[in-house]
Amino acid sequence: MLLHAARRICTTAAREVLKDIKQQYGQNLYLHEATRIDETTRPIVLMIGWLLAKQHNMSKFAKWYVDRGVHTISILPRTSHCLNMKQAEAMAESMLHLVTTAPFRGHPLLIHGFSVGGFLYGRFLMELINHPDRDAVAASTRGQILDSVVDVEGIPFGVSAALFKNPFARRFTQNCLEKLLSMNEKRMEIYLASSRIFKENPLRTPTHVMYSHVDPITDSDRIENVMDKWKESGIPTTCSVFDESSHVQHMKQYYDKYYADLEKFVRDHVSVL
Repeated sequence: MLLHAARRICTTAAREVLKDIKQQYGQNLYLHEATRIDETTRPIVLMIGWLLAKQHNMSKFAKWYVDRGVHTISILPRTSHCLNMKQAEAMAESMLHLVTTAPFRGHPLLIHGFSVGGFLYGRFLMELINHPDRDAVAASTRGQILDSVVDVEGIPFGVSAALFKNPFARRFTQNCLEKLLSMNEKRMEIYLASSRIFKENPLRTPTHVMYSHVDPITDSDRIENVMDKWKESGIPTTCSVFDESSHVQHMKQYYDKYYADLEKFVRDHVSVL
C-alpha cells in the first residue's frame, strides 16, 4: 500500500497543538519525538494507554516507533475517563482535534490502543462519524493495533484491578462499579454506543489484535467473535495470541514475538518504516 505524499511533522507546531488541546479540553497528550526522520511519508502513531499507565510505561512502547523515525503521541487514561462521561468526551474531542489540525491533519496515522483505550477509541469514533473530516481521517488511518482491549463489561473489573492489589478491595470496588453503571442509564448508553461503533469499525481500518486466553480482564472469546466479523466483512484482520501473558504484559513476556508481529503488520499497511 503506497502512502500519499506528506510533509514532515514540525515538532514545534506539534507541541503547540498539544498545548492548545490542554488549554481547550483540559487533557494531556504527550509527544515522543522520532530520533531520526528519513522520510516524509512515515506515519504518526496515536497510542492510547491502559488505565493508570504512566509515561515511562508508554515510552517503552513508543521507543520502538521513534527509533524508526515515527513521531508518537501518547494518552494516559485515568479513572475519570472511564467513569465521568464528560471527561471521556473531552478526551475524544482532544483526539479528534489532534488528527484534524495541522501538522497532523492528513498525515498517515496508526492507532495503538491498550485495554480501556478501546473505550476511548470508540468514543473518538463517535465524535468522528458525523465530522466533516471523517473521510479524510478514514483515508489517513492506515491501521490499528489493539493490545489487551477491553469491552464494556470489563470496565468494572479493569478499574478495580488498576486501583487495588488487595483481592477483597478489588471485588468490593468491582461490585460497586457494576451497580453504579447499572443505575445510570445515560452512562451505560454511552458505553454501549462506544462498544458498538468500535466493533463496527466504520473506517474499515486494517487491524492487528494482541491478546491471551489467560488474561482475566480481556475476554478472548468476544475478541475472536469481533475479529471473525471483521474478516467476514473484508477488513484485513490479523492477531497475535500469547500463551501465558497477563493483561497488557504481552510485550514484556514475549518481546521478540510482539515486535516481530507488530513490524509485519505495520510493514503490510505502511509502505515505509
